[in-house]
Amino acid sequence: MSRSYSAAFWRSLNESISRSVVQVSVFKGMVPVHLGTGIILCAGPNCIAILTTVTCAEVEKDDDEKRKDDDNEKKRDGYRVFVKFGDLKAKQALVFLSDKILSVLVLPLLDEDMEKILVLDNESFYETDICKSEPVWVVGCFSKALEQVMPAGYVSISDDENTVKGEFVSTFAHSCPIGDGLIGAPIINRFGKIIGLNVTPTAQSSKLNHALKFKSLRDELASLLDEEDYKKPMSSLVSMLRKQLIDFRCRMKSAKKKTDGASSSSATAN
Repeated sequence: MSRSYSAAFWRSLNESISRSVVQVSVFKGMVPVHLGTGIILCAGPNCIAILTTVTCAEVEKDDDEKRKDDDNEKKRDGYRVFVKFGDLKAKQALVFLSDKILSVLVLPLLDEDMEKILVLDNESFYETDICKSEPVWVVGCFSKALEQVMPAGYVSISDDENTVKGEFVSTFAHSCPIGDGLIGAPIINRFGKIIGLNVTPTAQSSKLNHALKFKSLRDELASLLDEEDYKKPMSSLVSMLRKQLIDFRCRMKSAKKKTDGASSSSATAN
C-alpha cells in the first residue's frame, strides 16, 4: 500500500498528527500492565488533557457512573500512569476522568515543554460516515520504541457493533497491523483526519482490529463530562473539558498552597 503514495504525502500525513500523539504506560504497583497511545485533546494552564482507550484506572463493576480523579485516587486503585512524547522523559500523569471505555489524563508541563506539543483542533476529527475499503493509517507508539510508527491498512467493516470491556459500542474494523502500544492510537484517513481510536485487537491483530467510531467516541466523552446532550459537537465537548481542566488546576494550586503553608508553620513551630 505504501507504494501508492509519495514520500511527501507520508511526511505530510505524519506531521499532521505526530505532535498530538503520546505514549501511555500504566503500572499497577511496580508491574507494567498496559502500554498504549493517547491523543492531546486540549490544554490548560501548564498542562494538557490526553484522551485514550487504554485502561488507566479501575472502575467499580456495579457502578456505571464515571469516576473523577482526586489527589488520592491513583493511590487507592494502585495504578500509576506515565506519559511520554518526543525526546522528553516519561512523566507521571493523573487520571482525571475515567470509565470502562475512555480515560482522560492530565499531565502538568513546563512552558518549554508546552511548545513541543500540538493540541488537536476542531478540524482534526472526521465526523461523517466511513467507507469500506477506505485507506487508513494508525499513528502511535509501538512497544517501548522511542519513535512513532504509522502502519497502513484499509477499512474492512465500516459499521459494526462490539462489546468492549462490558460496554456495547459502535466500532469499525480495519486491517492496519497493531500490537502492544497501539491501543488508543488514532486512526486517520488520507486527509489526516481522525476517524476513530483503536479500542481492541482481534486474534488476527496483524490484519484485523477494531476502532471506536467517532460517534461512540463523542458519546463516551459526553458521558464522562456529565453532558446529557450526546449530539453536541466535539468542539463544545472539548471546551467543556478545558473549563473542567482549568478548574482542576486551580484546585490543585490552592491545595498545594495550603500544604506548603502547613509545612512552613510546622517547621517554624519546631
